[in-house]
Amino acid sequence: ISTLSTMVIIAAMIAFNAFMADRATEHDLATSGPLAAEAVEQADAAMGDKTTVTGREVQPVEAEDLVRDEEVDAALIHDGDSWSLVADTEIDSDLETAIEQAVSQVTVADNAEDHGTTVEQLNKGSALETTFLSVGEDRGLATYLLRFAFAFLFYMAALIFGMAIANSVLEEKQNRVVEILATAIPLRELLYGKVLGNCLGAF
Repeated sequence: ISTLSTMVIIAAMIAFNAFMADRATEHDLATSGPLAAEAVEQADAAMGDKTTVTGREVQPVEAEDLVRDEEVDAALIHDGDSWSLVADTEIDSDLETAIEQAVSQVTVADNAEDHGTTVEQLNKGSALETTFLSVGEDRGLATYLLRFAFAFLFYMAALIFGMAIANSVLEEKQNRVVEILATAIPLRELLYGKVLGNCLGAF
């Protein structure tokens, strides 16, 4: 029964994690400044279909008040020369990364426009191509599944045979068999024998 309950709990945890992974996430940001709204739009595009990033244009002081009142997740403020991402106590790491990348992109594009060029021209010739001399088989998924299978088998073996040892010790204490055995052999050797016997039985 204990093993069955454990397996049910594991299955429930896997199902819960799968549900949370497929769950849509929304982030509401307050924006202030000439390029803040554009940065939020690029961050929204970078976050994927399951995550939505929206922004509302406000004044800098109002943006901080909205964060304090927890009406928005964070505030992105651009004063023309610098950027500031304001949060209350914490911020989603994926959102922070997306905002950082978006801020970098819009800033580079704005600076390129000021100098009469484009981002494409600035990045021209910077592409890196990786070439493998020996093409091997893609075993990433197979390796992951194999590791997971062995880890699960090890866990189940430890659980099943651990319960067997515990039940054996409990039964011997109830029947006073251990008191008789203790007069013949040391208890430590008795325990070692139980563990070794169950380990051999597992194979």
